[in-house]
Parts: sequence; structure tokens; C-alpha cells
Amino acid sequence: MKRYSIERANAWIDNFKTRFNWFDKTVSSWKFLNYIVFIVILLKKFKKVFIPFFLLLISVAFSSCENEEDYQEIKDRTVIVYMLANNNLYSDALNNINEMESVWNNLSNGNLVVIIEHRSGGKKLELIEIKNDNNTKYISSPTVTIYEDKDAINPLDMNYIINDVIQKYPSRKYSLILWSHATGWLPPNTILRSFGESDNVEMDIHDLARSIPSNLFDVLIFDACNMGSIEILYELKEKANYIVASPTEILAKGFPYSLIIPSFFENDIDAVSIGKTFFDYYDQQMGEYRSATIGVVKTSELKFLAQKTKELICNAELSQSLYERLNYVQFYDRYQNKIFFDFKQVIECIDVSNNNLFPSFLTQLEKAVIYSAHTNIFLNQYEIKNCSGLSCFIPNKMHSSTIKNYYKTLSWYNDSGFDKLFGFNLD
Repeated sequence: MKRYSIERANAWIDNFKTRFNWFDKTVSSWKFLNYIVFIVILLKKFKKVFIPFFLLLISVAFSSCENEEDYQEIKDRTVIVYMLANNNLYSDALNNINEMESVWNNLSNGNLVVIIEHRSGGKKLELIEIKNDNNTKYISSPTVTIYEDKDAINPLDMNYIINDVIQKYPSRKYSLILWSHATGWLPPNTILRSFGESDNVEMDIHDLARSIPSNLFDVLIFDACNMGSIEILYELKEKANYIVASPTEILAKGFPYSLIIPSFFENDIDAVSIGKTFFDYYDQQMGEYRSATIGVVKTSELKFLAQKTKELICNAELSQSLYERLNYVQFYDRYQNKIFFDFKQVIECIDVSNNNLFPSFLTQLEKAVIYSAHTNIFLNQYEIKNCSGLSCFIPNKMHSSTIKNYYKTLSWYNDSGFDKLFGFNLD
């Protein structure tokens, strides 16, 4: 009977520890859990006789936690850069990391870490902690972890990796930079890419949303093409307070990291400042390199923007002539059959009945898009006369059923009234 009681107690302890370890795996927590378990067992056995020792054991437990060897300092901020670089942008990824090293200040009360997926044949997924180094030909920052068995574009694996980094680098605030190829909300392998490319495999936007922890990041930056669409940002509105993205392509050099990284570690991060730094850098270039658009979006305003958009569309007199007017709307891509149009101009085209709803829509748009800028021409191939900082999609008969059906799976489709724009003879 005594042996049975001991084995039952041990089994109960092991089961309790296992469940606890789902949430916390630090040495200190494991020690503290054991103290609590043994206190409960002793109290049950000795009851009132043992109560005088209870406070003593609790004080010992807390003292142990305070003097733990694995104590981690909580920094002010950690910036996570997630690089899907197993593609033809790999050399640009290495250049960007070298740029981060050159400007990193080791005295900053923060962390700058990079998760990079290397080209096929090398280490697959590597977590690097950026350290200062002025050698632009060599990456000297140390490797913290190699994720040998993880798939960079699998949503469960990506979520695991991001959460693992958060556990390794406890901070008061976090920011995320997503770096790769992209073609906005488009489904994978339809035209070029959705978000990310890993060994010719692409990531679905719904999977991307599932990969990113909610309500954690204050700023999310897309160093990737065409991610500044209302459809994408609405899908990701719970992922960050502010999102910085471009409705057009971004040149292969990407964001000027030597200029924007210091902004993350100032007392109050300013997403507008980051967007402006990006634009000013490209606006000073020459020739086709003077090509950039950018928008900075306050995500808490997007649900109200969807409501204003739906109200306007539902009260508009929609007709086939809408698609004729779209010929005069600013576009943001180089496809023969255009996909990305300026969001503000599209709504202007819809609101031709003068129902006085456009001014309230415009007021809400200005609350949501707190900064936008554009060069006058892009890659010497098309003019940019208008840029609200956001793109959107309008279907026509030339778009494939795959694209149109996929669009209907996006939250923006129903919440904004854009489903009404699919009511014409388009299929």
C-alpha cells in the first residue's frame, strides 16, 4: 500500500510537470514547480502540524527563482527579420545582413536577430544574432540555432520558429520584418508568387496570417513586392499596430537597413519615420533606381475603413461602365492584365452617383494610411500620378476563375462590400 501511494504521487507529479512544461520550459520554473508539488504533498500528510514550515519553504522557492543561473535580462525591444532567401535573392539577403552588422550598436538595449533560409545545399534555417562588424564581405554574427527539421514556409513551423525566438529573447516590445519575393494576395503559383519563395514553393496569405502571432508586434515591415494591398493588410490587421508596405514592387536591394535599423531602437519607434526613410533613400537615386512607393497603415483603423467602404459601395449605382472608368485609374503592376489598382481612385470611380459618402470614406482612409509617398515613374516603365499608399483588386473578364475564386476567400471580400463588385457577368 505504501509503495502504491508513493508511485501514485510520483505519477501525479510527472503528469503535472508535463502539462506545465507545455507552457514554460525554463530551469527556474521547473524548480519552482517541484517546490510547490512537495509542499502540497507534505501539507496533505501533516496538515496543521506542517503549516509553520509552509512559509519557510515558499520563501526558499522564491529565493531560488531570484538567484537562478538561467536568468535572462528583459530588453526594451527585439527586432526579428524573417528571410525566405532560398531563391534568386540570396545574395541580396547576405548584403542586407552585412548592412545590419555595419550599423548595429552593441550597446543598444535591444536585440536584432535574423532567421534566414539559406540556398539549397547549405544549412537550411539559421537564427543569427546580429553583432557589430564593418566587414561587408563576411557575416561574423554568431549562429544561435539551426532549425534542421523545419520548413520555412510551413505555417506551423514558421509560427514555432517565431515563438522560439521570442522565448530566447524576452523583450518589452517586438517588431517583425518579413523579407522575400511576393505578389500580394495572389494565390501561390498563379502568376508569380504569393508571399515568400522557398525552392520554387510559395506561401499562401492565409497560411502567412496563421504563422504570425497576434497582438504581439508593434511594427510589421514587408520587404517584399506588392504587399501594400488593402486585402493583405486587412487580413493581417491583428498582427501589428502598424504595417509598412509597398503597393508596387520593391527593388532587389530592399529597405536601406543601415538607415532604418537605428529607428527601431529609439525611445519611441516611429513607423512613419521608417516609411519616410525608405522613400527618401530611393527618391535620391538616379535612373530606374529612382523607383518606390510606400504606405504606413494604422491597423486599428482598418475595420472602420472596411465599414465606410461597404457603406459607399452598397449605396452606389454599380454598372458595367465601372470597368471602363478603371482604364483611367492608377495601376501598380507590369502585368498585361492589371491586378493592382490604387484603392482611393477605385472608390472614386465607384462613387459617381454623388451620394456624399466619399468625403467620410476619405476621412477614414486618412486615419488608416498615416503616410504615403511615391516617385513619379517606376522602373522607367510607367508613370505614378496618384498613390494613396494602398492597392486593391477589381475583377474583369480576363482574370482567371482561380484568381477570382481565391479572392472570395479573403476577409476583405465580404467585410468591405467588394463582393458586390463580383455581381456582373464576369465568369
